Amino acid sequence: MGIRLLFTLCVLLFFIVVEWYVGKAFKLYTEKHLKPKSKKAGLILYKISNWLVLALFFIGIIALIFKDQYTYRWTPYLLGLIMMIILPKLTYGIFIFFEDSISLGKHVSKGKKLKEFKPERRKFISQIGLIASLLPFSSVVHGIVRGRFAYKVHQTSIVSSELPEAFDGFKIVQFSDFHSGSFDQVEPVLKGLEKLQSLGADLLVFTGDMVNDFAEEVENWMPHLSGLSAPFGKYSILGNHDYGESVRWKNKEEEEKNLQKLKRHEKEMGFRLLLNEYIEIKKDGQKINLIGVENWGKIPFPQKGDLDKASSGIKEGEFNVLLSHDPSHWEAKVLPHSTRFHLTLSGHTHGAQMGVELPGLKWSPVKYYYPQWAGLYQKEGQHLYVNRGFGYVGIPARMGIWPEITLIELKKA
Repeated sequence: MGIRLLFTLCVLLFFIVVEWYVGKAFKLYTEKHLKPKSKKAGLILYKISNWLVLALFFIGIIALIFKDQYTYRWTPYLLGLIMMIILPKLTYGIFIFFEDSISLGKHVSKGKKLKEFKPERRKFISQIGLIASLLPFSSVVHGIVRGRFAYKVHQTSIVSSELPEAFDGFKIVQFSDFHSGSFDQVEPVLKGLEKLQSLGADLLVFTGDMVNDFAEEVENWMPHLSGLSAPFGKYSILGNHDYGESVRWKNKEEEEKNLQKLKRHEKEMGFRLLLNEYIEIKKDGQKINLIGVENWGKIPFPQKGDLDKASSGIKEGEFNVLLSHDPSHWEAKVLPHSTRFHLTLSGHTHGAQMGVELPGLKWSPVKYYYPQWAGLYQKEGQHLYVNRGFGYVGIPARMGIWPEITLIELKKA
């Protein structure tokens, strides 16, 4: 809780600086280029947005401190409203900062003192910045209205000479980060689940974060998730949110009771929850191992995953598929481990729920914290696939990084 609160306060400080800088720039632009009436109206609207953002951030911090089971019903929309106001300002600020940097460079190169520097605030640059600021605003709106339910199927193949012949062409369908407590609509989610089921998986896996924090969040979705099936079964693991560790519980007993309730719900939905253990998937007299660990992530996330315990009994040369919620586990513990995990399936990052994915271009701000944040990665002959998440948490939107269902085909080399 302390680290999350500190992070929130740092973000608040950053946006206060943005508000100050962009506000000064906008004021100078209005003074130089707008008529008196337009200038007055523009400044009034900007000041209203200043106070609104600060008020919303303050409410958000209070909600983070006194978080309870009702918080997720309204805080995501609070965050969405903040983003709709802040991102356009940040975009405008980038253009102004670029202009100021060039002007300041020219000023210094002429041997003038810094205190004598006055921004030029050319009309053309400011207008381009204002027009460009409409893009993030419309992106947030689209992300809330449609993007969060724009389910996309990503298909890939894993080729290995160590794969048993019987599993050549074996299809694994993965989904992750359902975050059932975030959904406020039913029909769009059901369409996503229908798309998932239609892929004809041999094996269905869920890689953690069934809820935001509270086990009861999934209860309305249990009939629908129970309907998912695959010939070789459906398996799940726990994600960081499933432990409910960010909630201010009355005591440890309440926290543990919530976790045990979620475990029962997963069983009732037909998921075989793997808790630092493995199971053999058998076909035509041959087998592969499906290993599932509890969450292991960077601090402050839980580090309950135990690869030694989970892989105890696995023999050298067997083909292994590992389910581990947080992709940071891969480089930190999975690759150095004595057991060879041919394929690791993770989620967790959501691709930050914002970014750009175009042919030849794949970017999200989350990449600066998670080197493996979306899609397929390979190192030392082992593969990691990071699912972008089926649901969402925080802001109720997806902007450029759409909710994902993954279809992986195993192939014999």
